[in-house]
Amino acid sequence: MKCKLLAATIMAAVSILVGCTGNVKPKADSTSDADTLYAESFALDDADDYIDYQSDEIQFDDYEEQDSICVELIPIYLNEKWGYVNKTGQIVIEPQFDVAYHFAGNGLAAVCVEGRYGYIDQTGQYVIEPKFRKAGAFFNGLAMVLVKGKWGYINSKGKFVIKPQFDGARGFAGKNIVCVKKNGLYGCINRKGQFVFAPQFEAIADFAADGLVRFKSGGKWGYINQMGIVIAPQFNEAADFAENGLAVVKQKTRFGYINKTGNIVIPLSFSNAYSFTRNGMAAAKVKNKWGFIDHTGNFVIEPEFDDAESFTENGLAAVCSNGKYGFIDQTGRFIISPRFDYACGFDKTGLAKIRVNDKYGYIDTTGYCVINPEFDFINTFGENGLAIMKQDGKYGFVSKTGDVVIEPKYDYTVNFENGLAAVCLNEKWGYIDETGKTVIDIKYDWAGIYKNTDACPAEIQMTKDW
Repeated sequence: MKCKLLAATIMAAVSILVGCTGNVKPKADSTSDADTLYAESFALDDADDYIDYQSDEIQFDDYEEQDSICVELIPIYLNEKWGYVNKTGQIVIEPQFDVAYHFAGNGLAAVCVEGRYGYIDQTGQYVIEPKFRKAGAFFNGLAMVLVKGKWGYINSKGKFVIKPQFDGARGFAGKNIVCVKKNGLYGCINRKGQFVFAPQFEAIADFAADGLVRFKSGGKWGYINQMGIVIAPQFNEAADFAENGLAVVKQKTRFGYINKTGNIVIPLSFSNAYSFTRNGMAAAKVKNKWGFIDHTGNFVIEPEFDDAESFTENGLAAVCSNGKYGFIDQTGRFIISPRFDYACGFDKTGLAKIRVNDKYGYIDTTGYCVINPEFDFINTFGENGLAIMKQDGKYGFVSKTGDVVIEPKYDYTVNFENGLAAVCLNEKWGYIDETGKTVIDIKYDWAGIYKNTDACPAEIQMTKDW
């Protein structure tokens, strides 16, 4: 069971706002494939494209990390054009662009005019002229751009560091190695454009902390590191290795666990199973019932539950018994009796989301309702301790103590970032601060999410992560 309690309405709004093509008055369109890491590239007619990308000396910007955004200017949409306002709502760059990204940490933002992308500085002047068919934000000194149907990477001077050659690519957000797609297959490159893995796989995941990468070949999953294939592709599904050195895998219809040499150390005897958590236990299912096993594969908590989540850091796991959810400790004893229609595991705030009679709230580790289940929807808490909630068709914010900090009066809203949240009222957008005060007037046709995101035009969607 994976906890997915997000309301469809707010998720639709968020998915539009953080679309892969930057801030463009959007159509709700997404591409996903459980077995592939990449979305397909845009189908564009590039017959008229021309750009000189003769070999340049490879040079990187002085900064290594640029995964933050400039918080001084915010994209807004007015009269079918994008521009930028500052945090007081004053228009700094007049609406004039068909697409506008947030400014990256290097002070540049990707914008589009008449089908061509370039990069502007915070005065609105072009630093890199609009000459690309698509473009992404700068991350880690590089930005991905599309030329003649192929993706490459430029530096902040507009010079190609990695020539356009890929059918799909991903930004270097917090990474020095990223996945790319070429001739229908997937591989990985470093920031110099050198192949770490040549394009040879049907799908590929990101590097795990142990340096192993899951890949798919011949319809099966295996593991590889920078030295070569470690475990040959043989599994229908495969997860990253847990801290105890075991990974849950699936062959045909059964789940089991392997070690890092690929040996099956817990037999493929489960109808479903999750990764091991730090307490050395994993949820596993047999004969339609869930229990918890140790590293030897023996059940330490007998399979008697209709549903189960993994143990969280506080040593509790959400389980379902006779149609109701509660929480057990590591001995299998109920600490919070099963009385909820649904429950998620405890999060880093020490609270767990619960549902009763189609209403959502939060409990603490004693089972006390810190936030009574009275909302049609409630999101996870942000760093400021506030969570989006929905009541009577409107959105507002509630604190971790259950206090309604911002009354539900908005048609849509987005989590706070850097002290501001985008809100929509009567089909107009603006920004509020954490007290609910409107700091950027609600008068725009659209507003960019005030958030750092790795979204970019050929963004890769990760494979199923259980």
